[in-house]
Amino acid sequence: MYLTSNVSRSSSVALRLQKAHPPHFVGIDYTRLQDLCNLKRLCERSNLQSTDEAHDIFMMSYPKLFLQPKKVLPSIPQSDSKLLKTSQKKASQISKRQGQYQMGKKLMDPIRTSSNQAGLVIRVLKKIPIERTQAEHQAVLRLLRGFPGVTGQLSQQELRQLSSLVITESWEKGQTIFGNNGFYVILKGSVKSQTQQDKKQTEEQNTVLGFGCCFGTLEEVQNYESNRVLCFTAQENCEILKISHRDYATIKKENYIFAYQEIASRDQAMKEDLIRQCPFYEQWPKLSISKLATLIEMRNLPASYVLVREGDICPFAAYIRHGECNILQDIGALVKKRFGKMHVVVGKLTEKQSFGEVSILSEQPSTCTIITATEVELGVIQPEALKGLDKVTRSLMLQTAQPTYGKLSQLCCSTFLLHSKDIQDWRRLTRSI
Repeated sequence: MYLTSNVSRSSSVALRLQKAHPPHFVGIDYTRLQDLCNLKRLCERSNLQSTDEAHDIFMMSYPKLFLQPKKVLPSIPQSDSKLLKTSQKKASQISKRQGQYQMGKKLMDPIRTSSNQAGLVIRVLKKIPIERTQAEHQAVLRLLRGFPGVTGQLSQQELRQLSSLVITESWEKGQTIFGNNGFYVILKGSVKSQTQQDKKQTEEQNTVLGFGCCFGTLEEVQNYESNRVLCFTAQENCEILKISHRDYATIKKENYIFAYQEIASRDQAMKEDLIRQCPFYEQWPKLSISKLATLIEMRNLPASYVLVREGDICPFAAYIRHGECNILQDIGALVKKRFGKMHVVVGKLTEKQSFGEVSILSEQPSTCTIITATEVELGVIQPEALKGLDKVTRSLMLQTAQPTYGKLSQLCCSTFLLHSKDIQDWRRLTRSI
């Protein structure tokens, strides 16, 4: 029943998304949509349990629901007599129009990217990258943004990084350019594609690529067909911008490391805020809180999960981020209960509260049992990690943290039982009326 309701809910949400979103996407990622429908702490606007963090996660994941069509570079079509004739006609048109059109479709915007601008950039690219000025890097970036074949393969961040690394290569007429050695953009001249098969070079009359056209690969191809190697022949003296596999792999690795460091930084900041919000840690120095935050592991636990048992040392120190826990104590010995133990709820633990530190550091058994009342998200520190802290931090924790609950006295127990008896009598009276 629960699965059916979730499926119907995601289907209705998908229908609304298709009506609300522009029709240029090719589909919806239903797996990601199902995850968003089951996102915790995401409720209606009027619901107080809805959190800003869940809202931010939803807004960041929303654009990824819509599957965008993949942009593919122009490929070499299969040999066909009719296709070859039309390709030859279009090749002559391309050479006359300075490569602005390819296969009948407009490839470049002549206003944004012109051959004159490319000529200026060629002179810039002849310099060593370290010798180029910031203005020259910006000129290269503007040129790259004018090529649809480039913007369709690279993000804006990658374009900015590669604009300071790309170079230009000069090719004389008749020379062969192998497309699997990098990613190429023609800035001057034209090339004609050909196929090398079984090590016997046989030329296929194909579309001539002119100014602004792209070919090659950004990443090194490991397992390409040995009998078919993509290569091109320069029809005239050419200047071709090249993005090497090594440069692209370098910026891709740098972006991955940067993203990982950013995620780790956010995670560390979240854990520090979690500790600092607890009353016992409000006056702690930032250095000590940072040490504790590096030891925290986040966990999500269901309702009615036993965290600590009375009489046992706490299995971990915990900092509650979301949810509530019930605190129970055994009063069977105080009331001389016939059947032994009798647990009563003596308190609650809610968000921005912690427990377990004193029990672990002083090696004292817990005086109460703690059970989750709702689904709980909390950060935990294992006993070995907590005891491995430096002496100053341990002493500071013992001075500021307090035991969760002490032993109930006979007077407290009697007061609790009288209160419980009054409630039971009142319920009996209201039922009889």
